[in-house]
Amino acid sequence: MSGPALTVDDLYDVLSDWHRRRLLWQLLDGGPSGGLDVPAELPTRDETERTARVQFHHVHLPKLEACALVEFDEAENLLTRGPMFDRTEPLLSVLREREHQTPLPEAT
Repeated sequence: MSGPALTVDDLYDVLSDWHRRRLLWQLLDGGPSGGLDVPAELPTRDETERTARVQFHHVHLPKLEACALVEFDEAENLLTRGPMFDRTEPLLSVLREREHQTPLPEAT
């Protein structure tokens, strides 16, 4: 598969944020042809819907698109898997499995 280079550092940066992980996990659950209706399915914690939309469009979407993990159809408000998504699927699955496990002990 050809496409933009996706470094480990890029991937760690993208996956370091809770919102981006949730979006990618939602796409993972939807299967290869699934998509997300944005903003209806934006993950939120304590943010207002407006804040979540602004952060999606100006922070999270650009990072996800830069790594080709997602594609966004603005006319349809539809977020789908990008060309590099399949290469990160195994890591996404492992991270989701371990999301709520006991944190790693601090280094001494």
